[in-house]
Amino acid sequence: STYVEMTLASVTANQFRGAKLITTDDTGEGYTYDIIGNTATDDPASGTIRLRLAQTLQVALDTTTDVSIQGSQYSDLEAGTSTDETVAGVSCSTTTSALPYAWIQTKGVVGVLQNGTVTLGDILVASASGGSAETQTAYTQPIVGYCMDPGDTTGHMVARIDLE
Repeated sequence: STYVEMTLASVTANQFRGAKLITTDDTGEGYTYDIIGNTATDDPASGTIRLRLAQTLQVALDTTTDVSIQGSQYSDLEAGTSTDETVAGVSCSTTTSALPYAWIQTKGVVGVLQNGTVTLGDILVASASGGSAETQTAYTQPIVGYCMDPGDTTGHMVARIDLE
C-alpha cells in the first residue's frame, strides 16, 4: 500500500506534502517514506487522516508502530533568529512576507551575511542575528558551510554551502 491512516487532530489537507514519514520504533521500524499529500482531520473517519506516500510500505504498520513526520524544510520558510533552527538555504534576493515564494540557494558558492569576525576556512554556523552566519564556537549550532573570503563584521562574506 502507499496509504497510511492515523489518528491526528487539527491537520489541514496537504499540510504534510513534501514531508517525510519515518518509522521510529516497533513494527516497520527504520523506514523513511516521502509524503505526497494528506487529507484533513476527519477524513476518512472522525479524528483520522490519510497520508499518501510516494513509496510502497515495506512492512505493514500496526498500532505498535511509532512514527515521526518531519515537515519539508522548504515549507513556510522564514529568516532564522535562533541557533536551534534547521538551515534550509541562503536567500538569493530580498523578499517580503507578502510574496508566496522566494528563491534560496542550498549548495555552492554564495554571499552570506556575516556576524562578527570570520577567518578564511572557518566552519560557519547559523547565527541568532537575523539570518546571518558566524564562526562555529559550539557543536550545537547547525553548520552552514565554510568561509572562502571573509567580509567585514556587518557585511557579506563568500561562503561555500552544502545544505541539501
